[in-house]
Amino acid sequence: MRRWIVLVLLLSGCVPVATLRTPEAARGPSFTVGATLVTNPFANRDQYPVAPLPYLAYAEGDGTLEWNLNLQWGLRGGAKWALAPGAALDFGLTLPPPSPDADWSQGVPVAVDLGLLLGGEGVYLSPRVHWVGVPGPGGGENWLFGLSTGLYGREWIGEVGVLWAGENDLILSLSGAWRFGSGP
Repeated sequence: MRRWIVLVLLLSGCVPVATLRTPEAARGPSFTVGATLVTNPFANRDQYPVAPLPYLAYAEGDGTLEWNLNLQWGLRGGAKWALAPGAALDFGLTLPPPSPDADWSQGVPVAVDLGLLLGGEGVYLSPRVHWVGVPGPGGGENWLFGLSTGLYGREWIGEVGVLWAGENDLILSLSGAWRFGSGP
């Protein structure tokens, strides 16, 4: 049952897969456009072993505090707070995209994430924890743990990551994006 809850959450867009954020907070407006390839939890043998997810983000900040909005199926609003050079606290709230098939009469599924962004000079590591709540009779709540690492330049960013939901439930990801505007 736990596995199905995690898979439904991922596919409903409630859990952000890619981090694609650096330890430095934005100075001014910044846009990011990219994509993520994730291992497909519903793959049938060798058919469609990976699934693509588009990624779009906007961030604005003063170099210490950054507000960001990401779209990767679900809509994530968040903030990043620079703790020290090369270290930031990153947190957000993700809501699933509207769907005519979704029954949200019991409430809207939601995910809250909290992570650290560590690194600098073109490299970062981000351990992250997600709390996911699914309302309704078949729902519940779950904890997921993620770890991603990336390389970045002023106009690009690349990342590999893993999302763990317990036991053998691992989702691997490979992401890449172009960045426009102010960046580190």
